[in-house]
Amino acid sequence: TARSLQGEFSTALDKDAGFPETIISLDLRDMDILEAVKFIAEKTGLNIIPTKAVSGRVSLTVKNVSVKDVFDIILRSNNLAYEKRGNIYNIMTEAEYKTYYGRNFYDARVLKVFRLQYAVPEQVLSLMQSMKSDVGKLLVDAESGVLMVMDTPDRVKTMAETNAAMEHKSVVKVFNLKY
Repeated sequence: TARSLQGEFSTALDKDAGFPETIISLDLRDMDILEAVKFIAEKTGLNIIPTKAVSGRVSLTVKNVSVKDVFDIILRSNNLAYEKRGNIYNIMTEAEYKTYYGRNFYDARVLKVFRLQYAVPEQVLSLMQSMKSDVGKLLVDAESGVLMVMDTPDRVKTMAETNAAMEHKSVVKVFNLKY
């Protein structure tokens, strides 16, 4: 099998994600994933520890891409996940991650709870059902006026905007009519 590895690196710390703001160019051809991760760790200063179950091969060519994106591509293409504790990235299989945390690593869904004050819960639920994605879930408690939404962030945002438009106090005015 042909294997090659080339790289250019420039590093500055990214405080938000914990990944260095490193721009890299790589040419990996049929390389063992453990070797590829070790190379990235050495060049970027990341502490990366894989579990015993991590295996696979990686082939990719990238130019001027962030180390976070490369890390993500390598993991996704091999059905791997990671957990960050302190300064250590523990790489594991997707199955191991699901066993530890009860959900898939790449599950991008978010949960939002709406406490309805004025809108009719069943009407809001009906409307939200038509807005949710295929992976979305909705639960309503009509008695307490609570609607729970689990879906992708963009869908939840749209549902929140729709709920805000529906959630207004109805004003009832009584007029005395004289015939």
